[in-house]
Amino acid sequence: MAWRIYDYIASHPRCSAQDIQGQTGLAPSSVYRYIHLLKEDGLIDREGSNKTGGYCATLKDEN
Repeated sequence: MAWRIYDYIASHPRCSAQDIQGQTGLAPSSVYRYIHLLKEDGLIDREGSNKTGGYCATLKDEN
């Protein structure tokens, strides 16, 4: 399921958790859990403020 969220974030930079929830149909708690896992793995990051920012896909540093 995390890959669906990652793909959505990669296709829609600066999207919010609510955007992800609306597109995937997942419960808010599930969306936040997968976001947390993706952030821990370095695949996504949050940009901007809490009010107007969103999530963006990042490239994991291979070095």
